[in-house]
Amino acid sequence: MAKETEEILEIPEVRVVGNPIENDIADARIKLLKSYLAIKERAKKGEHITADDFTRAENEYNKVMKPINDDLRVMPKEAADEIREKANKQLQKWHEENPSAKKELNNTDDLNEIFRRDYIKDAPAKHTSIAPSTNTPKELLVDLLSKNPGIAIGDYHNSSSSYPLVSNNMTDLKKAGVDTIYFDADSAGFSKLSNMSIKDLKEELAKRTPEVIKQENEKGGPGSYKFKEPIDRYGDELRLFLAAKENGIRIINIDKDDPARGFESGGAGNNRTASTNYTWTERILEDHKEMPRSGKYIILGGGGHFGSSDYETTKGYVDDRLGIPFVTFDNRDVNEKSPILKGNSKNGADYYLPNGECHPDIKRLTTADDYNDLAKQLQKNPDDYKKILDKLKKELDPSEQHKLMLESQNLNAPRLAAHLQFRAEIMRYNFDIHMLKYGCVERIPDNIPAPSTPSPQQSTQENGRK
Repeated sequence: MAKETEEILEIPEVRVVGNPIENDIADARIKLLKSYLAIKERAKKGEHITADDFTRAENEYNKVMKPINDDLRVMPKEAADEIREKANKQLQKWHEENPSAKKELNNTDDLNEIFRRDYIKDAPAKHTSIAPSTNTPKELLVDLLSKNPGIAIGDYHNSSSSYPLVSNNMTDLKKAGVDTIYFDADSAGFSKLSNMSIKDLKEELAKRTPEVIKQENEKGGPGSYKFKEPIDRYGDELRLFLAAKENGIRIINIDKDDPARGFESGGAGNNRTASTNYTWTERILEDHKEMPRSGKYIILGGGGHFGSSDYETTKGYVDDRLGIPFVTFDNRDVNEKSPILKGNSKNGADYYLPNGECHPDIKRLTTADDYNDLAKQLQKNPDDYKKILDKLKKELDPSEQHKLMLESQNLNAPRLAAHLQFRAEIMRYNFDIHMLKYGCVERIPDNIPAPSTPSPQQSTQENGRK
């Protein structure tokens, strides 16, 4: 590693006496972000990047932050919240003084290119053909395992369909040669589940009554939607670990360690996706070196870390480097002949399965919420118009830009706000119809009517009020 990068990665292990805790937090965060930026600079120069480059920086951050987090947990809530808020303001000030940092962190093209160049180009080939008689999800997994060392099964965290798929078929997966499941989880949550005995898991599962699940969903679940069968992701995790333990299958956590994992997720999301591709593959391959075996494996992780396609278009995903098929889920109607849909280079996965459960399309809802938030910002501060317009031009694909009329010569703050709200309504309405169609909800919240396009007269009146 280059000398200048090593210097940036050096984070003090001991807090300076008399230095306020919020300063230590802010310093550790900024130094970690600087470390990520230094790695990206090396990638721009075409240097070789490894998972260890990220891990070293994150380990140093964790050395500082773990004892601080322990201190914050035993403090009165108000005092701890005040410290966190002060640290957040210091980080925000650093971003204001370094406006290009966030943009650089969100641009992962160079990291992905190095991943392609050094790891994917010569990776083992995956085998995705299946027998004509393969028609069920279980048959798909068994068929693919007969031709490959493993399978990547991705979800999008709002959906736990991947967990039941594996736990319900654990015995058959064991017979197909699976001896390891690589898992994507936070350190504390994984440790709790991993340390439970079969007896503990059964007792914890017995507590997952419909009333408990319903209360948890209403507390932190999908807003005002009244789900017939509330999502029980924790229960699905318990069943997964129970089935694995009963069948003698290992579950290994391959994700980054906390608290760096959590900070990167919130402070540099795109960087997390790209850097985690390095971390997951290195940890899986390292495990293979430590435990040589003929057994096969399953990866259960966020779908954003997989994405099978040809070498020219791939963004550097885990399944391509390991040479294994990627299976995920969608919310389409189940084909009468077969629920299995083969993917292609344009849509990412090698195979799609129907979700089989009622889970919201969080990406679509999040985008709708984002559009609404931007519209409210414009209505409150019309002077932010150019900034928001530039943001949309940079972040949206050409089709969305066209839909938002970003090329219109007559576009102004009120008109853009109205159009953002309209796009959000369309997304929300389509989602509502989807939920009713699949019987996921008993009603649409508040009987939301179909949206209508803003009239030219309305737009003219808005323009006059600007």
